[in-house]
Amino acid sequence: PDLTGGPGGASVKVHSPRARRQTPCSTMADEWIDLNLATNHCPDASLVDALSELVMNAIDAAPGKTPKLDVEDGTGTVVLEDEGPGLHLASFVVGGTVGENKVIGRFGLGLKDAIAVLMRNRVKIEIKSKLGGYQFDEQGGQCGTKTIHVCQREPSGEGVRVELVGLPETTVNDVKKRFLCFAEPEELHRHKNVVVMAPADGQEGRFFVNGVKVVFSQPLHLSYNIIKPILKQHRALTRDHTIASGKTKLFRVKMEAALKDGASSLQDKKPGEPSREFAWTEVQGCFYQKPEQDPKSAPSSRRAVAGALPDHKPCSGLTTQLHELADLPPLPTWVPADPDADLVGDLHKVLAKLKQESTQTGMMDKLFEVVNRHAAVPGEHRETVDNLSECLKADADLSVAEVHPGGSYAKGTNIGKQSDVDLLVVLNGLPTKNHERWLHLVLSQLRVVVEKKFPKKCKILRATRFALQLQFDNAVEVDLLPVPAELWSAPEKAKKVLKVPKEDRSWMSVVFSKEQVEFVKFQKGDATGAIRLIKYWVKQHTWPRRMTPKSYCIELIVIYVLEKKKPKDNDDLMLNFWRHIASPDDLCVCWEAEAHPDIAEERPLVLDPANSTNNVAGSFIWGEWQQLAQKICDSNLETFFQVLLPQT
Repeated sequence: PDLTGGPGGASVKVHSPRARRQTPCSTMADEWIDLNLATNHCPDASLVDALSELVMNAIDAAPGKTPKLDVEDGTGTVVLEDEGPGLHLASFVVGGTVGENKVIGRFGLGLKDAIAVLMRNRVKIEIKSKLGGYQFDEQGGQCGTKTIHVCQREPSGEGVRVELVGLPETTVNDVKKRFLCFAEPEELHRHKNVVVMAPADGQEGRFFVNGVKVVFSQPLHLSYNIIKPILKQHRALTRDHTIASGKTKLFRVKMEAALKDGASSLQDKKPGEPSREFAWTEVQGCFYQKPEQDPKSAPSSRRAVAGALPDHKPCSGLTTQLHELADLPPLPTWVPADPDADLVGDLHKVLAKLKQESTQTGMMDKLFEVVNRHAAVPGEHRETVDNLSECLKADADLSVAEVHPGGSYAKGTNIGKQSDVDLLVVLNGLPTKNHERWLHLVLSQLRVVVEKKFPKKCKILRATRFALQLQFDNAVEVDLLPVPAELWSAPEKAKKVLKVPKEDRSWMSVVFSKEQVEFVKFQKGDATGAIRLIKYWVKQHTWPRRMTPKSYCIELIVIYVLEKKKPKDNDDLMLNFWRHIASPDDLCVCWEAEAHPDIAEERPLVLDPANSTNNVAGSFIWGEWQQLAQKICDSNLETFFQVLLPQT
């Protein structure tokens, strides 16, 4: 039959299904070939993603030559042209390839996917190429569902010309921002495979890899292009053009080297105060000189040990910078310690003896007795924490109001040498919003202080989103967590935290550490043995990423079971605990205060008694913990004991 309304308004003759299934290399002018692809394919992709994919194909087709991307005057048609070898019909066949494909999908799309996204948004597409021209239409497929069909026309012109009708001009502008070839910025310095460039007037710096924009986790003052990334860097890039979690350092070290190498030529490009990449610890010394301190004004050691420094003012440059960063728009994203040989040995002795006796009678009571007999905090931990606290308080580059132990260390629920120590560093002058913009600078400053004070006794494990993780030569691991003094001792701090943006509340939970410690220390009573034994059990298991149960969650559930379920003995206490873990969909642990509406309907819910906006159970994935808990319940605690048994 003849149909009207085909591409370009032409009369289109549709062949029978058998004719349509002829070889895709056919060049019949009126043959429509079913691509078996519906327009609702890739529902999350945008017009910008689709056009970016076409531009990336054009760049790959003619390396070193910038494709033309313009909007024709009068018609509003968007035209994309390249000087490549042309486009073969087989390129549109699902699963088909032509030649060697060395390019991985750049924006999470392929050519056919991009066409589907454009057609779904009512954009008419026509492609002209020296290997053939192509038009597209949505028609009935072999199963009755409408799918995209392609019709090949006669070859024309050189390279490839893509004409798009109905595409907003704003989309073109947004796409051009993704590619360095359309910007032509001023090159300031080149070091090995890194090019440092001036950003556009009034805009922030951008980060590119091989000329394609990549989302960088930290704000930049200048722009950078990584040319020919190494294999590790290439693998760190995701399909949606971001950097995989924890892999930013692979690129940052190259940027740091380029900044240090070009310090003399970039001096006039730095801002008046330390800002963004110029404040990175590794490059700061090349651009900023710290003022010499008057020896007479240096705090005495006795005064430093005393605690807060009321007359010590924070560095005005750093404080100003932090608040400037906090006012910007929000951003869009272990080495084990030595085991406690005494505790492990005693537990194994008890378990081995009971195993020989083939009985579980009294086993839980004896295990509780063993873990309670050993100190929660070894003496070397206390000594290390005290020395580190004094050094932080005395440092002239920080404005420390207080250093406060937190977590299991302060609650007395540590399991000896196997536990790390949370140390809260309360700092004057910190902002209370938009932490992703500036918190990394505070962590960098803490790193400088620690490396200066303990050059041989301490190594930096890593910097997480909220903390700096250290390990001392005696195997003590410490997490330094910056806390804003403005909220640390503020009355009604819970109401103040509710006023900060939701994305900042996870970081703000550190301001409730003192109240969390007091709650657990006051409430735990006879639960100490159960808490420490469960934590020891957790340490014996290798957990997938983001699935490790959190200590605070364990503490709160054990306390809840002890208060609400009134277990008759320690075995009943432990079994009730695991029953709660095995049923996360029904788990709701609440206290006197009501949960904030944002989290009230979440399950599992373990409410932080100090912070009604914090669901402690939502900070990790429960899948594996739930499965193991179900096995423990089904075996009446037998599998729990098996994990603790010595491996022989």
